[in-house]
Amino acid sequence: MAEEPETQYSKEEVAKHTTDGDMWVIIDNGVYDMSPFQDQHPGGKRILLTTAGTDASKKYHKYHSDKAMTRYGDALRIGVVQLSQQEKIKQKKSLFSRILRSS
Repeated sequence: MAEEPETQYSKEEVAKHTTDGDMWVIIDNGVYDMSPFQDQHPGGKRILLTTAGTDASKKYHKYHSDKAMTRYGDALRIGVVQLSQQEKIKQKKSLFSRILRSS
């Protein structure tokens, strides 16, 4: 049986979720609802609020190992970022460049 595709959210939709009890972040193009975890986050809720509604990938990778995503990611992931047409083209060009460099 095929897996259902993940729900796609625009960056604009993610940007609406920036409050205590309703905070979403983007990490590596995945969309995560951090609300259920906000009171358990070791760095505190305030840290999560500073990145709510944004792409938090850089900050996430600066302070977390892969273990954190393995442990909590599936439970908090609600979908993926819907890329604009321009972002899709940029992503394809980047992939093509990496393929050429590796050959």
